[in-house]
Amino acid sequence: MIERLMRADYLGKEDISAVRKSFDGKYKSHWHEFYEIEYIISGSGIYEIDGIEYKITPGTLFFMTPVDFHNVNANNVELYNNSLNATTLTSSEAIAAFQTWTDFYNKHSIQNHSQ
Repeated sequence: MIERLMRADYLGKEDISAVRKSFDGKYKSHWHEFYEIEYIISGSGIYEIDGIEYKITPGTLFFMTPVDFHNVNANNVELYNNSLNATTLTSSEAIAAFQTWTDFYNKHSIQNHSQ
């Protein structure tokens, strides 16, 4: 059975979460009631989203909606994870969070391409 991750368990009252995570191993197929953005800092592996496999490499940005089923097979992955409730997408906090992510991604993407 595919696990459903609940907003209240991961986002709490704020409806938004931003954390740095370390991950190694397999995470079974799941979906959740919120949006999730993950920026890969380091490591490797495979991210499967809706039956399509994507390589995990530094500099990769993944975006999952509440209707995306996904699982991960990771090798020493470090990432930034931003999760937010759909209702916050139009809030000023969400707009600021996306701007921060865009700025961060642009800065690190340029660095990754120049290496």
